[in-house]
Amino acid sequence: ESLLLAVPGVILGPWLAAVAVRAFNVAGPLTGIGLTIEPVVSPDAYVAAAAASIACALLVVVPAVSAARSFAAERADTRRPGTRTLGQRVGLDIALLAVTVVALWQLRLYGTPLTQTVRGALGLDPLLIAAPAIGILAGSVVALRFVPLLAHAADSLTARGRDLVGSLGARQLARRPLRYTRTALLIMLAIAMGVFSVSYASTWVGSQRDQADYQVGADARVTPRRAVGGIPEWAEGRAVAAVPGISAAMSVARDTARFTRSSGTGQIIALDAAAATSVLGSTVGSGDVQAAATALLDARPAAAGLPLPGTPRRLLLTVSADVQSVTYDFDPQTGDQTEHHISPATDPSYAIGATVTVRDEAGLFRRFTGASTRLVDGSQALLVPLVDGSPAAQALTDRFAGGLDWPIEIAAIDLNVSTPGFSQTFGRFVIERVATSDTMDWRDWVATQPGGAGVWSTWASDSAGFGGPPVSIEDDLAGAALGRLVLVIHDFWSNSGTNAQQISIVRTDIARRAGEELPVVGNRAFLAAVAAAPGQSVIVQASNSTRRLHIVGAVDAFPTTDPSQPVAIVDMASLSLLRFARDHAYQGVEEWWLDLADPAVTPPATGVLDGATIVSRIDTRERLTTEPLAVAMIGGLSLGFVVAAMFAVIGLAVSAAVSARQRRTEFALLRALGLSPGQLSGWLWLENASVVVVAVLAGTGLGLAIGWVVLPFVTVSATGGAPFPPVIVDVPWPSVAVLTAVTAGALIITLLLIARSIRRAGIGSVLRMGED
Repeated sequence: ESLLLAVPGVILGPWLAAVAVRAFNVAGPLTGIGLTIEPVVSPDAYVAAAAASIACALLVVVPAVSAARSFAAERADTRRPGTRTLGQRVGLDIALLAVTVVALWQLRLYGTPLTQTVRGALGLDPLLIAAPAIGILAGSVVALRFVPLLAHAADSLTARGRDLVGSLGARQLARRPLRYTRTALLIMLAIAMGVFSVSYASTWVGSQRDQADYQVGADARVTPRRAVGGIPEWAEGRAVAAVPGISAAMSVARDTARFTRSSGTGQIIALDAAAATSVLGSTVGSGDVQAAATALLDARPAAAGLPLPGTPRRLLLTVSADVQSVTYDFDPQTGDQTEHHISPATDPSYAIGATVTVRDEAGLFRRFTGASTRLVDGSQALLVPLVDGSPAAQALTDRFAGGLDWPIEIAAIDLNVSTPGFSQTFGRFVIERVATSDTMDWRDWVATQPGGAGVWSTWASDSAGFGGPPVSIEDDLAGAALGRLVLVIHDFWSNSGTNAQQISIVRTDIARRAGEELPVVGNRAFLAAVAAAPGQSVIVQASNSTRRLHIVGAVDAFPTTDPSQPVAIVDMASLSLLRFARDHAYQGVEEWWLDLADPAVTPPATGVLDGATIVSRIDTRERLTTEPLAVAMIGGLSLGFVVAAMFAVIGLAVSAAVSARQRRTEFALLRALGLSPGQLSGWLWLENASVVVVAVLAGTGLGLAIGWVVLPFVTVSATGGAPFPPVIVDVPWPSVAVLTAVTAGALIITLLLIARSIRRAGIGSVLRMGED
C-alpha cells in the first residue's frame, strides 16, 4: 500500500514541483517585479523526492504495524480510548515549546537571523532561521492539549440539556479526542502559516517603504551637477522650483563636525526650516520633524539688511570720492625725505569697483562683483550686475527660469580701491544712494538711501597698517537728511608697486550676530555624545573653527542619516547668517529635497535637473520592495500555505469519511431507533465543525502571536542587518479575514459532501451486514 503512494511520488513529484514553481510566472509576487524563472528537474530533485517518499512510506507502515495488537487489546481500546497522543505522553510538545523559547530569545538577542563570526563574516543560524516554523509547530501541538478539555467541558454542558444531537456530538468528542487531533493539527498549521504569511508580506512591504522614506527623506532628493558655464548656484533654487511637477524645494547642506574627542566625527545638516514642514512631512522614524523644524524656525536670529524693492537684476551705487595720496622720496646722502601729493585727477592708477553681498528670501548670502573703473574726484556710478558667470551661464539661467530668491536685501558692501604704489592714502568716500533696476537694459531705476552711521559697521581690512582701523563710518552732517553713508579713510599704506585696498562695511544688525549661538536640533546619539539636553549649550569643532551650539530640540533620528551617529540639524538661514557675520563666509547648497505634486512620479531629468543625481522615494520603494530573495520568500510562504490548506482539506475529508465509515452501523441503529437524517447530519456537523472552528481560531491566534513576536526580528534590510526605522508589525486584517473565510469555506464544503453521502446510505443494507 505504501509503495503505491511512494513510487508515483518519486516519479511525478519533481515535475509537479516544477509546474507549481512555474505558476509563479503567471500569478504571485514574482510577476510584480517582472522576474521569470525556468525551473529544471535535476537529479537532486529526484533524490529529494525519494527521501520524501521513503518518509511517507514509513508514516504509512509504522502506524499500521504498531496498530497490529491482540483482539483483547483492541476491544479494550475501543471501550476506553486514549486521550493523549504519543507526542504528548513523552512530552514532545513541551520539548518543542522549550526549543521555541530558546530560538525566540536568541532571535531577540541578536536582532536578526544573520550572525557574525569573530572575523566579521556573515552567516545564517539554522535555529534562528527555523524559529517561526518551530514556533508554529510547537504552538499547534501544545494547542492540541486543549481539545480534550474543551470537549469535556462541552460534554458537561450538553449532558444537562434535552438536545440529543448536541449530547451525542459532545460525548463523541470527549470519548475519542484523538480521532480529531490530526485534523485539528493540520487545520491549525495551515491557518497559522497563512496568517503568518500574509502578515510577513504586509510587514515586509511596509518596512521596505519605511526604509525608502527614511533613506530619501522627501519625495525626491537632487544633487545638482555643477560645471563651468552651467547655471550658477544662486539661481538654482528658482530653477528647481520651476521644474514641472515640483511643489516645493528645500535646500540642504552637510558638514562634518567633531562634537567631542571620544565621540568621533558626526554630521551637521543645514536645511531650510521654513520649507521643511512641507517637504519632509512626517517621515517614519524621524521623530517629530515638523516640531523640530518649527523649533529651528522660532529660534532663527533676526537681522535686517538694506531692503531692495522689486526683483532687481542690476544695482547702481552712486559714490563720491575725495581722496589723495602722499608718496615719499628719501635721499640717502642727505637723509632728507620729500613728500609728493597726488590725487585721482593727476594719477590714472586710481581705480574703484564695488562688490555687493545680498541676502535672499531663504536667508542665503550671495556675492556679486561689478567691473572696476577709474576713480575720479566727485560723484561717479558703480554698476553691479546681480548676475555672474559667463554669457552661456546667464543664458541658461534665463532658459531655466532661474534667478535670485526675491525679495533681497543688501548685507554688505565692499569698495575695491586701487591707489598708487608706495603711498599713503587718506580721504573719504560717500555712498550717496543705491538704485536698482528690474530690467537688463539699465532702465527704470528705483533709488534707495543706504542710511548713515549706526546701521552700518566696518570690517577690519587686511591692509590695515601701523595699528588702528584704516576706515571709519562717520555722521554726514551735511546730508544727514538724505541718508548718505560717509566712509573716512585714515591710512592706506602701500609698501609695494601696487596697492589694492578693500573697504568692507556690513549692516550693523548682521554684524552683531557674530558671537551668537547657533540653534540646533540633535538626534539621540548627538545628545549622548555631548552629554547635554534641550535648553543647554555646547561647543563643537566644525569647519576648522569652534562654534557654540544651543540645543532647541531633539529627534529620534533624521532621514538619510545613521541613527547611531551624532547628527545636529540646523537652520540653513541661521547658519548662513552666523557664518557670514563672524567669518565673512558664504554658505552653499549641496542638495535639494523636493515635494512633488504627484509623489508617484519621479521628477524628470530635464532643465536644471539635467545630469543631476536624482533619488526618488517611489524608485527607492520599487527597488527595495522588488528584492528577488525577499519576494521569493513571500512566494514560498504563500505556496506553503496553499499546500498546507490542501492537506488540511484532504485530512478533514479523510478523517470524517473514515470515522463515518467506521461508525456506519452505529448510525444505522440510531436511524432505526428514530434518529432523523437531519439530526444525523447535525451530529456530524457538531463533531467536525466544532473541530474546524476551534482549529481555525487557534491557528489564527497562533499565526498572529508568532507574527507579533518574530516579524520585527526576521525582517532585515537589504544589507542583512536590522532595518531602520524599526519594523512595525502590520497585520492585514481584511486579508486575514478572507484567508480564514476561504479556508473555513473549503472545510465546510467538504463536510457538506460527507454528510450528504452518509445520509444517502441505506439503513437496511447496513443492518443486514450483521457484525461487519
